[in-house]
Amino acid sequence: MTKKQQYLTQSEVVDFTTFLSDALKNKTSLDHHINIRDHRLPTGMTRGRLQIDSLQEAFENYWWDGERFDANAKKLKKVQKMVRDAIGMESATDGIRHALGALHAVLEWGAGGTGQKLYTSNMEWARNAGDGLIRRLAVGRQVMSDDDPNAAIFDANDGPRMNAGLTKYYSLACDGVVIYDGRVGAALGYLVRKFCVAHRLERVPESISFRWGAQNSSTPGSALNRDPSLGLLNFPRLPAQGKSKWAMWNIRANWIIQAAKEQANADWCRGPDGFRKVEAALFVMGYEIPESVQPQ
Repeated sequence: MTKKQQYLTQSEVVDFTTFLSDALKNKTSLDHHINIRDHRLPTGMTRGRLQIDSLQEAFENYWWDGERFDANAKKLKKVQKMVRDAIGMESATDGIRHALGALHAVLEWGAGGTGQKLYTSNMEWARNAGDGLIRRLAVGRQVMSDDDPNAAIFDANDGPRMNAGLTKYYSLACDGVVIYDGRVGAALGYLVRKFCVAHRLERVPESISFRWGAQNSSTPGSALNRDPSLGLLNFPRLPAQGKSKWAMWNIRANWIIQAAKEQANADWCRGPDGFRKVEAALFVMGYEIPESVQPQ
């Protein structure tokens, strides 16, 4: 039995997968809201409170960098083609150039430009990797796609990188890999919190204690809360170091989301873009976890 099979057959994972499947079918009220503060919003979307009672509703309100899902999906398909074309060129003499170009496109989209740390720090890492970049990216792709993954390799000094930028690369380079950033982690944690309350669990099972990431904010005290913890239901943060843990939770999220999506077979997230639509819904949910929201 692979690690994937072992994980997905754990009792609490089975139960949460069913819970998530029901949420995808709009059978579970999420009782969630966010307060949109962004200035760059799509036409028709305004700042302020947005009530979210289902994952489908979250998806339908998706935005990033001033655009809705369809516009971003078109951009991502172009970037994904660049990534996969670059993979096909890795053995060529100019393979590094193609790999750097693909990473540039991924990170520019993911950071909303080239001035953010998410872009600059990851591009600096990629350039500093030199001739080893292609091997590192290939190893990362292999681990993220494996049913029996060795996530510990992400902690090696010469190993692949994992963070909010590189998860986007792996998601576009591999099938069935979710973009696991702090927002998606926060949304999964919130859903697990709802699951724990519904099942009267006093502690979060380790197998589904999804890690979340804080919002970067230059103004002290202005960051949106993304910690889904409440009382004894505690969710640790994504680690600044120890990238194997980030990779492991990314992989577990891949497995659970795919299993729940297949189980639900819901109309709104069916088809070739279905996995990405679920990811988009989680991204919206994880924008903010209101501290005032109490479990029902």
